[in-house]
Amino acid sequence: MIALAPSIDARSCERFDNLVTVRPDGCWQWTGSTDKGYGHFGLKVDGRWRTVKAHRFSYERQIGPIGDMQIDHLCRNRACVNPAHLEPVDNRTNTLRGQAPVAFNARVTHCPKGHEYTPGNTTTKRTVSGVGRECRKCNLARMRHGRHVEGGFACTTCGIAYGTQRGLSVHLSKFHGRSEAGR
Repeated sequence: MIALAPSIDARSCERFDNLVTVRPDGCWQWTGSTDKGYGHFGLKVDGRWRTVKAHRFSYERQIGPIGDMQIDHLCRNRACVNPAHLEPVDNRTNTLRGQAPVAFNARVTHCPKGHEYTPGNTTTKRTVSGVGRECRKCNLARMRHGRHVEGGFACTTCGIAYGTQRGLSVHLSKFHGRSEAGR
């Protein structure tokens, strides 16, 4: 990130202030150009014009340098440039505070059946969208009782149910030494 503080002068501040409208809820709404909801502001840095994020400019102007931190909009308004609504945080904190699916899933503490996601009760699984969590207690219950009991194939020796005849055949040969699957 480029340090903005040395480039902030009275002329830049005046141009910036002309692009801000104060709303009744306390947000300083950016009325200039935006990208994905975030305000952009043209600023001359080291003799070259650069586009900087308006909320970063506002924070550095009013509070001080941000460094490599990200700015979290506490008001959830991406176009807000009020330094009182902005907080510098690390990438992980900013992501987990957001509204994206990864943030929502990180806040989930219990499985749908009510078991707590603890290190001892949680396994990970590969999904189409990445990696997900599974509850060990629910997995164990599914294995014991079988998810496909109705219309499924149950082992007559141990009672474990399988959804297909092939699954039962593999079980019988692997655990009971029998090659045929009978009902």
